[in-house]
Amino acid sequence: MPLEFLQNFTTTDALLVVILLILFIVFIKKFLNLIKNVVLIVIAAIVFPIVANRLLGLSLPTDFRSILAYIAIGLAAYVIYIVLKIGYGVLKIGAKFMPKGGPKKGKERVRVVEKVKVVKEPQPAYQKQQSLMKSGKKKSEKELFKNYVEIKEPKEKKKKE
Repeated sequence: MPLEFLQNFTTTDALLVVILLILFIVFIKKFLNLIKNVVLIVIAAIVFPIVANRLLGLSLPTDFRSILAYIAIGLAAYVIYIVLKIGYGVLKIGAKFMPKGGPKKGKERVRVVEKVKVVKEPQPAYQKQQSLMKSGKKKSEKELFKNYVEIKEPKEKKKKE
């Protein structure tokens, strides 16, 4: 009987063998796909300077060292692509576990209660007030202090007990 060796396995061992077989098949498939892509990149790197010279009229060198350089550049670009693809996949999986949107409103607390002056240019406040007074124009308090920003602490909601 061809599968006679499976009679000595327990259920757990048989399941483990099946899982390992499936993983091995997937690994071989990925490996052969990688080899196929590497071969295609090498062929494209060899053909590139010839096609570029004939069709585009460029004068790229086609000696052995140049061809090796094109192959190395192509393979390096492919390795970078694979690394970026893996990184993108990891970030995409990680993004599924992140909360959507920004921080929840009402959770931030501002503890500073003071007036802060927003200055566009370094100028003492009294010089600005004097220049406004000399101009003869009457300004309201709101216009005089329009560069001041007041930061207030949010009111806490009363909890119902």
